Amino acid sequence: MLPPRGALRMPAQALLEHFVDLNAAYRFGPVRHACVVAALRDAAGREVADAWSFPAGLPVAPMPLGLEARLEGSAAAGWSLLLGTQRPAVMVHVEAPHWRAAENWFHLAPGPPRAVALLPRGDPSLPVQGEVHALNGEAPAGFRQAAD
Repeated sequence: MLPPRGALRMPAQALLEHFVDLNAAYRFGPVRHACVVAALRDAAGREVADAWSFPAGLPVAPMPLGLEARLEGSAAAGWSLLLGTQRPAVMVHVEAPHWRAAENWFHLAPGPPRAVALLPRGDPSLPVQGEVHALNGEAPAGFRQAAD
């Protein structure tokens, strides 16, 4: 645990059980991973910040990601999307006709779902529906407000 305004510096290799050429600096062969992600979480486990590295370059070839979007909330309490993926999703963005995402164009790592608030572009009584896309995703994940 870091104190407020604290800092911690450690080599990424110290977190692993064996040597891995994380940034392909030694060129021992083809790069064996698409990305390296470091995430900073608060005491409750919520992600505060993340940093991504793409040793072989940004993956943009479409592939099945297992991208999922689940709508939560209500008109009275506000809407949010819970986003999850089985593979790293690059440049994730939400497209919804009457709504906009509070966060857009971010990378999404496998693991706990990420909550993204939806904000109305105008009339908040309009239906909540849309799609979540990733630059390297084969197909978008749809979401739709359940009929009352």
